[in-house]
Amino acid sequence: MEFEKAKSYINELSLIKWGKKLGLPGEIAIQAAWEGITIAQAIKDHPLGASTSEGYVSCRVGPDLWKLLSQELGIEVKKKNLRLVFEELDQQGMFATTTSDPTPEQEGTKKTSQQIDNTTSITTALGHHPPKVPHFYGRDEDFLQLSTTLAQNRFVALIGAAGIGKSALASIYVQRMNSKPQPDFKKIIWMSLHHGQTVSGLMEFHFKECEFTALIQELSCLFVIDCGPVEFEEDKNFQAIAQQFCVGRHQSTLLILSRNTVRSVQQLARIQRPAATIKLSGLPDKDALRILKEQGIQGESDCKKLIKSYRGNPQLLLLAAERINRFCGGKLVESFMLHKTSFASDYVRRVIQEYRMQELTPTEQRILDILIQSDNDAPRWITFSELMMELSSGGGNASMSELIEVLEKWEGMSLIESDNDQNTGEATFMLPPTTRKVLMRNTLNSLVSFSQPA
Repeated sequence: MEFEKAKSYINELSLIKWGKKLGLPGEIAIQAAWEGITIAQAIKDHPLGASTSEGYVSCRVGPDLWKLLSQELGIEVKKKNLRLVFEELDQQGMFATTTSDPTPEQEGTKKTSQQIDNTTSITTALGHHPPKVPHFYGRDEDFLQLSTTLAQNRFVALIGAAGIGKSALASIYVQRMNSKPQPDFKKIIWMSLHHGQTVSGLMEFHFKECEFTALIQELSCLFVIDCGPVEFEEDKNFQAIAQQFCVGRHQSTLLILSRNTVRSVQQLARIQRPAATIKLSGLPDKDALRILKEQGIQGESDCKKLIKSYRGNPQLLLLAAERINRFCGGKLVESFMLHKTSFASDYVRRVIQEYRMQELTPTEQRILDILIQSDNDAPRWITFSELMMELSSGGGNASMSELIEVLEKWEGMSLIESDNDQNTGEATFMLPPTTRKVLMRNTLNSLVSFSQPA
C-alpha cells in the first residue's frame, strides 16, 4: 500500500469526523509513523516543516489521530503499527473505494449517484469492489460448495475466523463467474460494511426501496455484503431484507461474509426457506505448505507443526512467514518453535479486542476460565458435560441454556473449536493455541481471570 493512498483515507476521515483536513502537523505525524522515523526527522524532511512544533505533533496531533483511527477501524492504532495495520486492511480490500463508502453520518441523507442499468447482461460491481487476491491456495472443494450453494439458495452466509479467506474465496468466485460465457448472475453488487454501519443502512444508502425491489425481481443479482472486521448485527430491518430474498419468485441471492454466525440464515433454513450457511475452515496441509514454501520457509516437519498451531489460517501463516523470514532467516529453529504461536499473536489480539472480550458477563468469564485451565498442562478437548459440571461447581447459578448460548456464540465467532467425542458423540470444546496464548498474556490480565473458584 502506498503512503499517499493511506494519507488520502486519513485526510478524508479527518474531514468527515472533524470538519477539517489533516493539515501540515497531521501530515508530518502520519509520515513519521509510516516511515518509522522520529517526528523531528519528519519535520526536517518535510519542505514546509520548519515552522512546525515537534511537541505539538507528538503530544497532541499524533495521539488524536491514533485515537480516531482506532475508533474507525476497530483496531488499536499507534505510531509504531500504523503502516502494518493499513497494509493488512488494504490486502483485505478495505480501502479499495474509500471515496464512495458512506459514513454513518451520511447514511440516509443522500443516495449514490451510480445508476443501475437494468438492460445490461454483463456482470458488474456496484459501489465497492471485491478485494484483490494476490495469493490463493487450494479451496477447490470450498469453491464448488460455494458455487452450488449460491445456485440453490437465495440467502447464504459464508462464515469463518478472521483471515481464513472468506473475502478471497468470494472474490475468486466473482472473477471466475465473470469469465463465463453465461454467468450465473447478471450483476454483482459488492458492498463492504464499515464500523458504525448496518447492512440495512448500507442498502438504504445505495438504493431506494422501489429500486431495490425491482432490481432483485427483474434481474439475477448477487448481493455480497463483506462485513470484514465489523461484528454483524441483525436488526429488524435486516430481517425484513432477508425475508425479501427468501420469499418471492426471483433469481437474486444475498451472500453475507461474516466472522460470526448469521442467525437469520439458520432460522430461515429451519423453516425450509432457501437459506444456507457455509463455515470456512483452515487450509489442508498440502495447500498451507505451499504458502510457507513460496515464502521461503524451510523444514517441512516444523512447517506442519506451525500449520497445526495456526489451524491452517492463510492470513496468520503469511504473517508468521513474514516474521520468520525477518527474524529467523526463514528457518524454524528449535528455540523459535517453542514460541511458534507468537509470530501472529498481535493479529489475534486485535481480533479478540474487536470481539469486545473485555465486556464478558460473569458466566462468560467463568466459562473462559474453565477452558483456559483445561489447557494448563497440554491442550485437550473438554466435553460439554465437564463444562457444565465445572460451571456448577463454581457456586454460580448459570443454566444449561446459558452455557449453550455462549458456546454457540463463541463457536460462531471462531473463538473456540468444537468436535464430537469419538466414543460418546458428545460435543467437545477447546481454545485454539493462538487464542489461548493471547488471552493468557499479562497485558490482557484485566480481561481474563485465572483464579481458581472459591
